[in-house]
Amino acid sequence: MISTQTAGNKGRRSGPFFVLRVLKTLVRWGCAAVLVVLAAALATAVVPRLFGYDTYVIYGGSMGDALPDGSVAIAGWIEGDKVRPGDVIVVGTDTDGQRLPKAHRVESVWLQSGERVIQTKGDANSGPDPAPVVLGEDDRAMKVQRYVPWAGHAVHLVQTPPGWIVAVVMPSAVVCIAAIHGTWAKARPKKRIEQERWA
Repeated sequence: MISTQTAGNKGRRSGPFFVLRVLKTLVRWGCAAVLVVLAAALATAVVPRLFGYDTYVIYGGSMGDALPDGSVAIAGWIEGDKVRPGDVIVVGTDTDGQRLPKAHRVESVWLQSGERVIQTKGDANSGPDPAPVVLGEDDRAMKVQRYVPWAGHAVHLVQTPPGWIVAVVMPSAVVCIAAIHGTWAKARPKKRIEQERWA
C-alpha cells in the first residue's frame, strides 16, 4: 500500500507559505532600510559636532532653496571681521518667549561705535530682519557651511515619543525577533519527511 501527498494538496499548502515567506522578507528588509536611513540622518546631526561644527534643523521656508525646510544645516565659527555679505549665519531670535537659532543671509555689514553691525534677511522674505546682529570686537559668528536636505525630518521624528517608538523601537524589535527566529530555526533539528510509505 502506497501513501503519497497529492499535487493539489501540496500546491494549496505551499502557496500561502510562499506568500508568508515573501512578506516576512519584505518586512525584514523594510525595517532594516528604515533603520539605515534613520542612522544616516542622526549621524548627519551628530558626527559634525565631533569636529567642532554645530548642526541645526531648519524649520520654515524663509531661506527658500538655499536651506529647505526640514534640512540639517552644518555651521562653524568664524571671526566677526570675516563675515561678508552673502554669507548665511546663524543668529538668535526671540520666538514665543524662547531664544531660538535662525539661519539668514547677510545683506550688509558696517562698523558703528567700534562694533560690527550685520543686517540679515531670509532669501524668501520680502524685507530684512527687524533687528540687526551686533558683534563686538572679539565676537565670532556661526556661518553655515553645508546642509543636508530632508535629514531634519528624521531628526525631528525621533525627538518625539511616538516617533521614537514608531521609527526606532518597533523596527529594532522586528529585526531582533526576525534574527532570533532565524537563528532558532537553523538550530532546530530538521524533521525527516517521508515522501512515500510502504506497507
